[in-house]
Amino acid sequence: AIECRVKGVEKGIVLTENDLVFVTNGSCTEGTIYGDQNHAPNGDAEVRTSGCWNLWKNIAKQDPSFGHPEKFCSDINKTNWESATITTLDEKIIPYITNICKRDPRTGKVVT
Repeated sequence: AIECRVKGVEKGIVLTENDLVFVTNGSCTEGTIYGDQNHAPNGDAEVRTSGCWNLWKNIAKQDPSFGHPEKFCSDINKTNWESATITTLDEKIIPYITNICKRDPRTGKVVT
């Protein structure tokens, strides 16, 4: 059975051998900690105990074909990454960002 919580109530969804279960797991921002222009992020990202990571770990325990999540979440210093958001009304900055990233930041796509 799939164990889940619906509106705060724990329940199980019974499966048969003919059922298929598709899981979209993970988030590149799971366990995020935030800073701002005046404060560095404070604290320790808890990817080791967060929901997506625990789900992957539990699935991987059942079959090695599901990979090795600990490679991605056991050492934050080796697996972390930084992200920043720029909000500006100054059109003069846009060409600089476009030149560095080779993408117009106004497209809505990721700019790296």
